[in-house]
Amino acid sequence: MEIVPSLFYNFEDMENNSQKNIHWFPGHMKKAYVRIEDHLKMVDFVVIVLDARAPFSSANDYLIKMFVNKPKIYILNKEDLADPKLTPEWIKYFTRENIRCISLNSKGDLKSKLKDHLMYLTEEKRVKNLKRGIKNSLFKGIIVGVPNVGKSTIINSLSGVKKAKAANTPGVTRNVNLIKISANYFLMDTPGILTPRFENEEEGIKLALLGSIRQDILPFEKLINYAFDFLKTYYPGYLLKYLDETYDLTRLKEVKNEEFIKIIANKHMPRLKNGALNIEQAKIKFLNDFKNGQICRFCLDRIDEYAKF
Repeated sequence: MEIVPSLFYNFEDMENNSQKNIHWFPGHMKKAYVRIEDHLKMVDFVVIVLDARAPFSSANDYLIKMFVNKPKIYILNKEDLADPKLTPEWIKYFTRENIRCISLNSKGDLKSKLKDHLMYLTEEKRVKNLKRGIKNSLFKGIIVGVPNVGKSTIINSLSGVKKAKAANTPGVTRNVNLIKISANYFLMDTPGILTPRFENEEEGIKLALLGSIRQDILPFEKLINYAFDFLKTYYPGYLLKYLDETYDLTRLKEVKNEEFIKIIANKHMPRLKNGALNIEQAKIKFLNDFKNGQICRFCLDRIDEYAKF
């Protein structure tokens, strides 16, 4: 099974292929692009949420280019699931690129962490308004990111009220909504939006492993093999601990990925009625455990592969 063609479709292609829209780039995403463009003039600042487990792959370049002239901040969200050694390195990289960047766990106290940053992003408008005699300025921002990156959870934490729908699955938020987060600040909540096309299959695999696109978009075996190969290369000790096996690191690299699934099925899955291993459920368990940080905290984007120093 090959990657579905809609991975490489643009807006015009999608309008003539509604079946592919459902699988990869739903109609509400295109509508969101249009609505965001309509609201650009009224936006004072932009909050771009990235997944700290893949800061580069979760960046929607098509969307980011829309805000090139707007004050912005990058938030590396889900830092509690990301590699604690690599997250600071990504922050340093974005900072060197003159991009304000912080990391956080969206379930924490966000108001105190973001207060000074929001003040910085709106400083220019505040100064201009004070010169005009306007003391209590209102600031409108927009929060954007790929699906399931945690935008709605961030807004709910900032507003103190559950105003935005949040779930650990892509496609929950469908509309562009303006939400009050303090006396002077408003944020437009937007649907998770993917780039209309990916340059390579690997980016799609990474987003599927993180839960930003549905896993059934891609062949299951590709996701599983990519995740196992990634863990064997960068986090072999954690993989051994997860499998609860006594392989040494050299032996680990030689074991085929199908054997790992059999180990998981044998140790954690009830057997089928005929006594056979429940391989399919073991595959699902492995991908869920990988995504939810049950194996280890990780970063799929290695900074030396993307950053130019």
